[in-house]
Amino acid sequence: VIPDIRIVYLIGAIIIMCSSAVTIFTVNSDETVKLENNHSAQIGNMNVCLYGLMNIGYAVGRLPRLFWKLMHTQFWAFIGFIAMWVYMTNFYGENIMHGDVHAIEGSVEYNLYQLGVQYGNLGYTLQGIVMLLTGMLAPNIADLIGMKTFWTFTLLLYGGVMCATPWITNLYVLLPLHAITGVAFAAHMVYPWTIAIRYTSSYDTENTAVLLTTYHVSACVPTLFAAFISGFIIDSFNNDVSSFLFVGGIGALIAAFTIIFVDTEHQDPSAMYEPIAHDEQEED
Repeated sequence: VIPDIRIVYLIGAIIIMCSSAVTIFTVNSDETVKLENNHSAQIGNMNVCLYGLMNIGYAVGRLPRLFWKLMHTQFWAFIGFIAMWVYMTNFYGENIMHGDVHAIEGSVEYNLYQLGVQYGNLGYTLQGIVMLLTGMLAPNIADLIGMKTFWTFTLLLYGGVMCATPWITNLYVLLPLHAITGVAFAAHMVYPWTIAIRYTSSYDTENTAVLLTTYHVSACVPTLFAAFISGFIIDSFNNDVSSFLFVGGIGALIAAFTIIFVDTEHQDPSAMYEPIAHDEQEED
């Protein structure tokens, strides 16, 4: 039985609303973190958004090396993630079920494509379950085999599945593979943020908001890059979406390699990091 896609979206909407409500009622609005630098001595009535962008721009030029490494990994990983998010349901409909979204509505080809999309959403549901379980167990797994080891393994697994898609033709092979890729999403949403927060809480608490926001915003770059190149790649392979899924897999494999250069322990901050410089303040 394939779940109605409307039910899936309804569950997602409920989760978003519940998480938003929890955030609104638990976050202390009086707790603010401000980056102190030469450019922010007097902001007057400057637009808050403009001030935030100036802080992020200032921070980018002075990011600790750790954050550049994390963003490098995120760039390649998100190319892989975007490939799945955008094209996986098309892959189910066209490559697995052999349907055609451009066929006449109600025709066999059109219905097969819609059936493939439903199977794709079933795959995402299974993936979400794996993500939930992995996220819950992530700290224990990191303690058992090491954060870097497991994080690397999950991206290698994800890359392998994505690179194999051009040769996958069986629905019952694809569904479990689609589900297991949830470990990569969970690991990448947990471990990089753990590393970043450990750094800010230990070495640069005053700039926590700016540093973490800058890291978060950096995900937009690979998203735009993937959107820019995906159409050209798919057109070059006779409109076969598996071609860009393969490219996404290559991105995930590169991301796994870059984790080698990420320090997850912060053993020598003086040698590894260059915190954002602050103006010296005169003691009262």
